[in-house]
Amino acid sequence: MNDSQSRDSDGATAPSESRNNFWPTEYSDLNFELPEELIATHPVQPADHARLMVINRQNGSINHTRFDKLAEILQNGDSIFYNATQVEARRVYLKKPDAE
Repeated sequence: MNDSQSRDSDGATAPSESRNNFWPTEYSDLNFELPEELIATHPVQPADHARLMVINRQNGSINHTRFDKLAEILQNGDSIFYNATQVEARRVYLKKPDAE
């Protein structure tokens, strides 16, 4: 962890500047340490106990809770974003220009 990063309640590190101004402004703001034990390898059971990150855009605070608490968190006018992206298995073969 370097001087420009802080550790959140789950042990992951994130840039301090991004905590106050949520949207990263520098490419280096996207670099952070993620401990292996925080990477999900299986779905949580029950599903509504999955972790949920809540960002308050007015004050920049970030809170970690669970999806089963969503009804208590949402207020009139709030937005919900669903990320439906998937990782596709791809392989790229590269060759240096001076290689045979």
